Amino acid sequence: MVKKKQDNKQPETMGHEWDGIKEYNNPIPLWWKTTFIACIVYSVGYMIYYPSIPFAGKDGFFAGIAGWSQFKELKDEIATGKEQTKNLDEKISKLTIEQIETDPELKEYAIATGKSRFAVNCSQCHGLGANGNKGVANLLDDEWIWGSDIQNIKYTITNGVRDYTNDDTRSGEMAAYGLDEILDKKEIKDVVRYVQVLAYNASENASSDRGKVIYEENCAVCHADAGEGNQELGAPALNNQVWLYGGDRKTLIETITEGRSAKMTSFKELLTEDDIKRLVVYVRSLSDIEETSTN
Repeated sequence: MVKKKQDNKQPETMGHEWDGIKEYNNPIPLWWKTTFIACIVYSVGYMIYYPSIPFAGKDGFFAGIAGWSQFKELKDEIATGKEQTKNLDEKISKLTIEQIETDPELKEYAIATGKSRFAVNCSQCHGLGANGNKGVANLLDDEWIWGSDIQNIKYTITNGVRDYTNDDTRSGEMAAYGLDEILDKKEIKDVVRYVQVLAYNASENASSDRGKVIYEENCAVCHADAGEGNQELGAPALNNQVWLYGGDRKTLIETITEGRSAKMTSFKELLTEDDIKRLVVYVRSLSDIEETSTN
């Protein structure tokens, strides 16, 4: 048997060494080179076919020979959607809110589109669930400061509350009975005790009796004798447990002492008439307000 002569030639290295480890000077595999070149060719083709190069072209980027872009695709999708709902949108423009609510299909569409407008324009204050926050009305209950009928809700959205950039805004502020020295601390505490009697059916005592007299002299003109409130003035009811700022003793003292003047933006210049119609229908649907409701 002939033995193959062993080749003792040392393999070529790159000439550097780390802790005794040397790097061989082996050629790059053909498959790797082929893949690398193919990626370069593909990327060049991609740059030519699709929009890719910034600061080139009339739109601020190279549009590509395919003429495709995400912006164009989005624009086409929006146009298709508008075409599909064109008839419904035209009906909303032509009909009153009362008529929209009597058409089940149109009402459902108005609620769906009103919800999206609510998310963009109203949820920042009222919350995505419309359950409000401290100083911001909860739109899910049946207690409305300015009224829940169609015209009142539309007026409130259109003109806002104490937004004095709009001459037609709803106005009327609660006096700061403590800061303005209309009532002293003891009198304020007496009024709070009487309000607790109205709202929580708390037991009557000497403090609530004194508070009743003070209430009738200072508060009843807006909140009414029995605390039922006055929507024309934007004075909330005090004979239930629905509170805008809170109904605990500490908060009630703070409210009477410092007064309250929550604000709401006027959307007269921010939304179209059709958008406001959709919002009214959506907001009314949240608490399932009946058509004849004047709460």
